[in-house]
Amino acid sequence: MNKDKISAAFRKYVKDHLSPTFTERSFVSSVYEALCNVLGATHCLQIGSYPRFTANRPLHDLDVLYVNGPWPGAAPNPASLLSSLKNRIEKEFKNPTELVLKVSVQTHSITIRKSAKFVKAWKCACKKLDDTFKLKSFHMEQIITAYFRKNLKLDIYDAVLQFFRDLPKLIERAQIPDRADHGRNIDQYVEDLTDAEKSLILRARNAFLSKLEDFNEDSDVKDLIEAGFTSQPKGPASPAIITRRSPAGATGFTPRSPWASDHVVKRR
Repeated sequence: MNKDKISAAFRKYVKDHLSPTFTERSFVSSVYEALCNVLGATHCLQIGSYPRFTANRPLHDLDVLYVNGPWPGAAPNPASLLSSLKNRIEKEFKNPTELVLKVSVQTHSITIRKSAKFVKAWKCACKKLDDTFKLKSFHMEQIITAYFRKNLKLDIYDAVLQFFRDLPKLIERAQIPDRADHGRNIDQYVEDLTDAEKSLILRARNAFLSKLEDFNEDSDVKDLIEAGFTSQPKGPASPAIITRRSPAGATGFTPRSPWASDHVVKRR
């Protein structure tokens, strides 16, 4: 099955099965509008995966950034501000849904979108099978975005295949700088992954590539996303080697081996 047909199948699956439904989008719009009515539309900004159009269904949350403006007093007091916001929401928020409202204070491009949704759906499927699957969605989104920054002509197939090809390198160490804090990386959690957790990620990656190798017109994309894990190797496993020539500048990461002209997964 050629690359264009696989890309078309991937795009259709994302649109039909992963993108938020009209009902979910309407729900988010009504809740966000109600929140803006309390805090002021000029002080609120949607952030996270939903406004980036990389959120998967079912929607779990909507992240909203509150812009306070100049701090009153000589020194910032975040705890006081958060407490004030909590009280305002509890008193003034008019709930547009039938859900019970609970408020608490806590201390802590289309092809790009479809590609990010695709790999995140794979991650969620792996997480359902094994809760120790530690790959993080934001990390994956940053990786996909880096590919398209290098080459805007990538299609979903190129980006998804490149992601799985690079995955062994991506979990070796933290390597993506945090633009808000130059002293750390956004993938810092990778440094804390155990050998067993890294092995699980690679087993899932290899299972996906094995399914992709046999993908054809009669294949279901859902089965590819839910490929699961390869069996636990008895000894040290050598990762699958994908041979396919990548478009120039396709990735921000140094390729480990050359790619050939069509998608082929070879195992040693």
